[in-house]
Amino acid sequence: MDKTSKNSLDVLNYLNDSVFIITFEGNILFVNKAACEQLGYSQEELLQKNLREIDSPYYAQLISERIEQLRKRGMLVFESEHVKKDKSIIPVEVSIHTIEYDAKPCIISVSRDITAQKQIQKTLRENEEKWKAIAENISDIVWIVNLQFEPLYVSPAVEKVLGFTLEEYLQRKIEDRYPKELLQKMYLILVEEFKNDSKPDVDKSRTRIVEIQEYRKDGTLADLSVHAKFLRDETGNPYAIIGVSRDITDQKKALKEIQRYKLIFEQSLNEIYIFDAKTLRFSYVNQSAINNLGYSLDELKLMNPVDIKPEFTMQQFETLLQPLREGVEKNIIFETVHKRKNGTTYNVEVHVQLINVEGEEIFTAIIIDITQRKKYEEQLKESEEKFKILAESTPMTIMMYQDDKWIYANPAAEALLGYSEQELCAMNFWDVVHPDDKAIIKERGSKRQKREDAPVGYEFRVIDKSGTVKWVLLYGATVMYKGKPAGLISVLDITERKKIEEEKTKLQEQLLQSQKMEAIGTLAGGVAHEFNNMLNIISGHAELALLNIQPDNPARGDLVQIKKAAQRSAEVTKKLLSFARKQEEKSSLVNINAAIDSMIGMLKRLIGENIQLVWKPVKRELSVNIDEVSFDQILVNLIVNARDAIKDHGLITITTDTVTIDDKEALQHNVLPGEYALIEVADNGIGMDEETLKHIFDPFFTTKEVGKGTGLGLSTVYGIVKNNGGCIDVQSERGKGTTFKIYIPLFVERREYAQYHDDAVQKLFRGTETILLVEDEVSILKMIKRMLEILGYTVLDASDPFEALEIAKNYIGTIHLLITDVIMPKMNGVDLSKLVSAIHPQIKTIYTSGYSADVLLKNAINTSDVNYLKKPVSFATLASTVRTVLDN
Repeated sequence: MDKTSKNSLDVLNYLNDSVFIITFEGNILFVNKAACEQLGYSQEELLQKNLREIDSPYYAQLISERIEQLRKRGMLVFESEHVKKDKSIIPVEVSIHTIEYDAKPCIISVSRDITAQKQIQKTLRENEEKWKAIAENISDIVWIVNLQFEPLYVSPAVEKVLGFTLEEYLQRKIEDRYPKELLQKMYLILVEEFKNDSKPDVDKSRTRIVEIQEYRKDGTLADLSVHAKFLRDETGNPYAIIGVSRDITDQKKALKEIQRYKLIFEQSLNEIYIFDAKTLRFSYVNQSAINNLGYSLDELKLMNPVDIKPEFTMQQFETLLQPLREGVEKNIIFETVHKRKNGTTYNVEVHVQLINVEGEEIFTAIIIDITQRKKYEEQLKESEEKFKILAESTPMTIMMYQDDKWIYANPAAEALLGYSEQELCAMNFWDVVHPDDKAIIKERGSKRQKREDAPVGYEFRVIDKSGTVKWVLLYGATVMYKGKPAGLISVLDITERKKIEEEKTKLQEQLLQSQKMEAIGTLAGGVAHEFNNMLNIISGHAELALLNIQPDNPARGDLVQIKKAAQRSAEVTKKLLSFARKQEEKSSLVNINAAIDSMIGMLKRLIGENIQLVWKPVKRELSVNIDEVSFDQILVNLIVNARDAIKDHGLITITTDTVTIDDKEALQHNVLPGEYALIEVADNGIGMDEETLKHIFDPFFTTKEVGKGTGLGLSTVYGIVKNNGGCIDVQSERGKGTTFKIYIPLFVERREYAQYHDDAVQKLFRGTETILLVEDEVSILKMIKRMLEILGYTVLDASDPFEALEIAKNYIGTIHLLITDVIMPKMNGVDLSKLVSAIHPQIKTIYTSGYSADVLLKNAINTSDVNYLKKPVSFATLASTVRTVLDN
């Protein structure tokens, strides 16, 4: 229960509604001024009354019942009737609830005069059918509000126009319905209408028309055209307002569009004309036409299009318009000149259209001043002539494309691509681009379009009409052509340059490969030297052991095998030097069959288990005069080449034979006629085409992947065969394998070489001379010393060149022979020989080394010009060489 003091009741006197405070018995304890004015009593009079005295009899009898309802609910709203002092009755809406007043529970009652509402309700009831038929079935909103703009009635159209249901709309506050500034304006209009209503002779049934805006449910504003008038009571006084609101939002937009278009027409720099379809007289021209022609609007309205188009007669102009009249064309565009009032002319482009406006046909014409464009066209034409002369006389290819289609190509393009300009212009841009290069061109084109960093010029391949692939360097730019972007490119044929660059790259790769081979050769030479030293020790001690062991000793067989193993290892070292191409070539008589037979095992390991190797030697001895290492190179290179031509499983066949080359064949192969040894290597691999066959002996030519071949194998074979007076024949076909036939002259006058046993060596090559032996490898020094002593020589040994010089200086007798290693610390063997010869002028020298020929040459040793023993040194070779040098 609310507490209310007497001092807080003054504020109630400012309310327009009647306020009573009564006891639960109905006695009036307080009334405000509005209650006194409404009922016609003074405050003192009302305070003497019971509520039942001011309610009409019907409603007075309900007071007790309503007080009981109030006790239960705490608040109650209902309608009643109050009886004024003059006995007239006014309908009221009453709201009551309990309060504490003067420390006692009481009731406060607020009464509002609803006479106007009742009058409206009465009017509505009287006209209900008519209202229902009209108000609820028209698209306009019909509404009734009291003089405070509070809605009393609204038609269903409010939902269609504003989006609210009737219930939602009737509950909306007035300040939520209209923009604030509009609401203020509406109150001012109401005040103005009240003032007008008090004027004499005023039309009491007048209607006020205004445009307002009201909020829709979605928050947007609807433009409404409102027709409103007062509703009057029986005395003629306004008690409400009735109105009809029409949604004119679309009309307002349309009007705004019309005004906008009119503004556009008036402000357009282009001339706009409207002329009658029958008379051809101008009915409208915009300001631009007036300004350009120099005529006034009134003057122009008396003229027709022919009056300002000196190039046309009326008949010609009518003929021009005929397709529009017949509906054949929707619009026509043509160029002409307009003549100004002062007689000057200017170039224009005319766009004419026939339209129907509410049954009336009119022509509209939009005129574009093309004076400047004509100047540009003339300049462009002149520029195009210059470009044509330049483009068609330059040796550089110039082309243009748009939407991936060629649209221009100069004569140089035909020379580059083989297509005529007409053929190219029927082709797609990508038709001439190599398939593998399309992706990079698209990527760079995309970057240019996005204005990202991309090379201005770039290289790619094109395919000409004959199918030939050519390299080009392209410079491109984007230009505007006929209003759309186009690509303008200049192209240089760089095919020859590319070939030179590829050849340069190839040569650089070959140089790098050669340098690698040089490094490998140096490594191989070092390895061979160390290996030869070890082999010399092994084979030497094996031979020394054999000298001191009885023939029937079981260990003798083991020593023989050790000696043979050392000899085979020496052959491996020899081949290692051959691989590095560091071994000095030295021709000797080689038994071809025996040489091949000794290599079969190694060759089988070289080609792998998936390839079968068949060896078919001729049944006779084939001897040729050739460096044995070089012959090994021929065979290895041919076998490796055959192996690489076989993908999976296959067959390689080696065959030997003798053939006779007659004069005709000799002339054809540039060799001497006679008997030749034939070495044939055949495979069933992939074979070669004719183009490959032309280049197989070219240095560095290879069909293998990068890193898998030097391109030197077959060229090496060719060089060795030619240097030995032979020739090569190759037969191959793609998919059917390859056969190499090597022809080397047979050695006719064969020499017989004696094979010496160790005991024979001791008898034949013995001596008593003094030998100075110099070797930095102590094990080899001791071994050779023992061999020489077994042969009867006096041996002065030194492991250091300076130690050898001291021995030479201090030895009283004659030193007959110097045996020295070539490569030693502190001093090489050549310099040592010179110094020792200065002390013992009659001394002879034998050089020994396990190094390759190129290392010896660097130390001024040419093995063909000096006495030279190559490590490992066998007992027989040492014995025969020493005896031969001393005897000569």
